[in-house]
Amino acid sequence: MAQLEIDGVVTRDVALLRDCDRLALWLPQLIRRIGMRPVGPPIIQPYAHWNGSAPSAVQFMEESAVVVHTYPQANYIEITLHSCNVISDHESIITEVVGLLGLRLKRVHYAPERNWRNLSQAPDIPWPSIR
Repeated sequence: MAQLEIDGVVTRDVALLRDCDRLALWLPQLIRRIGMRPVGPPIIQPYAHWNGSAPSAVQFMEESAVVVHTYPQANYIEITLHSCNVISDHESIITEVVGLLGLRLKRVHYAPERNWRNLSQAPDIPWPSIR
């Protein structure tokens, strides 16, 4: 599994950060635009305690899932794309998201090694016991 994280300030279509219905339409469209295939409708959870609404969303795909968290009070969005395969065109996906949202990038992280096949064979991480 590969993981691509894209975070930043939205400068275009900021209403998306508060509107659950709009987010539910936008997310599957985004997935299709980046060449992946959504499975079922997205799951949207509004959080009213954030100055009205700050929806988070999960959209399952044939390739895995996308998770979106919104922070409308700062026009901020976090998008995490999980894929069962290496995301060979991750730079074009970043470009697409930046273009769609007018995103001022604050953080991008691509982890192609996040693959269960590799990680299941990796050494265990020692963790101190909780007392």
